[in-house]
Order: sequence, then structure tokens, then C-alpha cells
Amino acid sequence: MANVVAGPGLHELARGVYAWIGPEGRTNAGFVVWDDGVLVIDSLYGPDLVKEWLQKVRSVTDRPIQYVIDTHAHWDHAFGNQYFEPAVFVSHENCRLALAERSEFQRQFGLARRPELAEEFNSVRLIPPVVTYRDYMALYPGGRAIELHYLGPAHTAGDTVVWLPEERIAFAGDVFVNGRSGFAGDGYPRSWVQALRRLEGFAAEVFVPGHGDLGSLPSVTAMRTWMDHCVLTIGAARAKGMSVEQAQQELKLMVPTGWPDPQGGMNLIAPYYRESATSGA
Repeated sequence: MANVVAGPGLHELARGVYAWIGPEGRTNAGFVVWDDGVLVIDSLYGPDLVKEWLQKVRSVTDRPIQYVIDTHAHWDHAFGNQYFEPAVFVSHENCRLALAERSEFQRQFGLARRPELAEEFNSVRLIPPVVTYRDYMALYPGGRAIELHYLGPAHTAGDTVVWLPEERIAFAGDVFVNGRSGFAGDGYPRSWVQALRRLEGFAAEVFVPGHGDLGSLPSVTAMRTWMDHCVLTIGAARAKGMSVEQAQQELKLMVPTGWPDPQGGMNLIAPYYRESATSGA
């Protein structure tokens, strides 16, 4: 039986299923072990952090890493792929597109967020996944069911939720971040709310977020409720004819008490307007 565990570190959630929770809200990851192999969920970034991540895996098993799932294309989740070769890299088709055809954008995006890692980001060899799916895919390594679900555009256009139905564990990537608003600059707030609703429908005992402590259903609901309020507020402003600049000046979109990013709601405004213009709604 999996238990929700708070705090950073390596946690065994079920037999052979592990989550690594990064300190101070940094990127989380996970891995699954079976008789003759390992599947890793997100490769993280940079040689130092990836070395630490690999040490965590190797503290449990020396079995070969056969698969790496990229939950999305952002630097903090997928820039470590090169260190996991010759594993088979798997993702949603839009994630592969972002890494294959927009690799320089992804590099510059990482540099803008973490300029102190310029040397690492300029030297990283971005490896796009070689296996992709559109809506759903299942793997059965060692006979264990590992499902990949696309819930629609959310944090990015190509997010994957990794679902272990027997263990009732969901690795949500950045579709769900616990106790914080998450990065929205590449996101689709209107569709993201619907993705969170779909995520709530998973009968999970544990939700492993992309950032933050391990969560449960109320944690996912808290994020969805907050984002839904923001989306409705922004939508009402747009319906009144407010420009994106006016909305950014006039709206006050707070985050729940205790969340570390007070501007999180305001950061949804520009993506909401972009998404609405693209959809024609």
C-alpha cells in the first residue's frame, strides 16, 4: 500500500516504485524497477544533478535503465537524456516535437531561467524521444502495467501523466505541482483546468507532482480549484474587452496562503489570452 510522504528525498511508494522529491520545490522524478530493468521518469538536467539522480537509482538497483519517459520538454525534466543512453526515450508526440524541432528554443528557455548553468546548457546534447504516442500508450516491463496518458494541453502542449493502475500511483509531471502555482509561460490555462479535472478522475493513492511534496486527491483539487478561479476571472475580464495589458494592471489574482509564488495567478493572464486567441474563443 502506497503512503503519501511529505518532504524531499527518495521514497519507495510501492514494491519497486520510487519517487525522488527535490528539495525546496525543485524538480521531482521517479523510477520503476523489475526483474531485469529500470524505467526512469524524467532525466532532470546538468551533469551534477543527473549524477546525483543516477546515484539514487543505483542505491536501489544496478539493473540496466531500459526506458526513460520525458513527461515534457522543459529543461529541468529532459535535459539529462544524454546521460541515460542507450535507453529508449518515450514521450507524447508534442514533447518530441519540442525537443526535435525547437531544441534551440528549449536551450534558450533554460538559459533564461538558470543563467548560472550557461556552460552546462550550452554543451548539453538534446535527445528527442524515439517512441511517441498521441492519446494513450501502455508498457508492460516485467509484466507490470505502466500507462502513459495525455490529458490535453496543460503545462505544455505535450505533457504525459504516468499511471500505474495496480499500485494506484500517478506521476503527473508539471500538470500537477503541489502547494505552488507552477510555471505557466508555456501553458494553456483553460485546457489545463480540464486536464486537472481529468487527473482528479484517476483513482490514485499518491500523486507525484513535478514540483513539491507528494500529494493526494485534495492536493490536486486545490490546484484545480485555484486555477479554475483564475481562469474564470481572466475570462470575464477579456469578455469585457480588457486587453492583456489592462488585465495585468487591474486584476488581483492571489495564490493560497503558504504558496511560495505570489505572482502565480498573474502569470496566467498572458497565456490565457494567447490560448484564447489561438482557439478563436
